[in-house]
Amino acid sequence: MKNIIKSILSALVVLGMIAFGIVWFSDVTERKDSREKFAQFYEEEENIDVLFIGSSHVLNGIFPMELWNDYGIVSYNMAGHGNRMILNYWVLMNALEHTSPKLVVLDAYMLSLEDKLRDLEQLHISADSIPYSQTKVDMISELVDEEDRKSDFLWKFSTYHNRWNELEEKDFISVTTPEKGAESRINVAKPVAIQYFDSNYKIPEEDGLGVEYACKIIEECQIRGIEVLVTYLPFPENTGWQGESNRMAEIADEYNVDFLDYYTLLGQVNVNTDFYDENSHMNPSGARKVTNYIGNYIMLHYPIEDQRENEAYSDWHEDYEVYTEFKKENIRNEEELKNYLMLLGDKNFSFGIYLKPWNTIASYPVLVELLAGMGIPLEEVPNEDIFIVVDNQTSQRKELRLFETLETRFGDFSMFYNDDGHLELTNSEANSMIITHSDIAIVIFDNSDLSFVDQAKFTLQDAELEFEEDEE
Repeated sequence: MKNIIKSILSALVVLGMIAFGIVWFSDVTERKDSREKFAQFYEEEENIDVLFIGSSHVLNGIFPMELWNDYGIVSYNMAGHGNRMILNYWVLMNALEHTSPKLVVLDAYMLSLEDKLRDLEQLHISADSIPYSQTKVDMISELVDEEDRKSDFLWKFSTYHNRWNELEEKDFISVTTPEKGAESRINVAKPVAIQYFDSNYKIPEEDGLGVEYACKIIEECQIRGIEVLVTYLPFPENTGWQGESNRMAEIADEYNVDFLDYYTLLGQVNVNTDFYDENSHMNPSGARKVTNYIGNYIMLHYPIEDQRENEAYSDWHEDYEVYTEFKKENIRNEEELKNYLMLLGDKNFSFGIYLKPWNTIASYPVLVELLAGMGIPLEEVPNEDIFIVVDNQTSQRKELRLFETLETRFGDFSMFYNDDGHLELTNSEANSMIITHSDIAIVIFDNSDLSFVDQAKFTLQDAELEFEEDEE
């Protein structure tokens, strides 16, 4: 009998080791896209008050960490590239098993599309991190038509066991997005010319799968007592997508839910500076503006609490510090002038900027508009060597001229020709900078602690601005 028990125990130990090995192997070989985006959501112990669902327009256009810092809104961005309405529905249904939001914000882009998925790869990003449940099984059953592919989404080992030769360092460490599910896309693109369609113009097809599942999302939320806000985030477009916004307005009215339509939200951004690509996604500048507008709207119209003083969410303050460092690294790593200026359109940073006599700068419309968005209308800048300090904390703008000293919260600045004949800018709290041969030079500070963030110099000759020159 003892030998039998010993054999059984040995077998159980071996089986346990095999099971542990399979789980470990599955975790290591799994692609990390989904985990990076959703791990913080599924690991969050406290309730998430607001969920954002939609396509990449939401993914790149709504920043939960900005909502936290500005309004104390606890939210998560559940959107994904190319997510159709039916996928939005299932992402939400799975999310509702882990949190009880007070508000769901649904974006209506792709309302008119009839296909279930853009591709299976995108489904992996949305689905891989979802814990196993009957809801997940139902999701995969409806979205994946090929029977032999369903297991790829329900058992990670089946999907990723052949990735062993592709593994990188990040596969062995836990990496999560500092953006609570959002994704910053850094670029300033020249947009297509926007065509404005009449508000009576609607998607021409009869209502299909997209409208069906948009309605199911609203109905499910209303059954559960969850408020719904519908949006149609802005993008430069001239092909008639605005018809979706107009159709969504009718649906929102039918269900008595608020709707921030395309035209309303387009008015919050500058189409010449706030988009990553020519006809689709917002960059961080546009996203911050739209996020702020929606955050203010939420606090005015829905019973969402400011959780910044709630001890239960104290770790969100730590998460925001990580997010701020992420934004700083984006600035430090940026080498293109227009993108660098775009990233400075952030009220959490203050800066000083040297502008060489600006006749040449004025010939680039994108620079003129970026500077204006940073609080520096070029027509108000003297046409001489000038250094301007913009304090976004106090909303003050100060100017420094040659051979003067300027006192600021970030130290004292001086600008002069040194013994070698070079134009030099010094700051009592940061390194000095030789700005001879520079058209634009910038020093950046963190408003929260007045610390130095970065400094950079640019010449217009080297800047990638060719497409911005006026065409005759």
